[in-house]
Amino acid sequence: MDRNLAQRIGFAAAAIPVTLFVVWYGGWPLVAALVAVGVLGTRELYGLLRRSGAAALAPVGLAGAAVAAPLAYVALAGAGPG
Repeated sequence: MDRNLAQRIGFAAAAIPVTLFVVWYGGWPLVAALVAVGVLGTRELYGLLRRSGAAALAPVGLAGAAVAAPLAYVALAGAGPG
């Protein structure tokens, strides 16, 4: 088995249960996980844009990715049933 594949399987074996627990637990831990995923994904997108020669406002996009999940959580948590 390729070493890279073994590392990916090992990481997945540890990350899947943690991810399922965070999603099940919800609340601020889930918001923190969504912020991390959003910022990392946005950073990756801006890296691809930079390599293709395009210009982007990376700080604005990263800040937007960082605040989207907390703002949505606060807005939805305050809008309870009733």
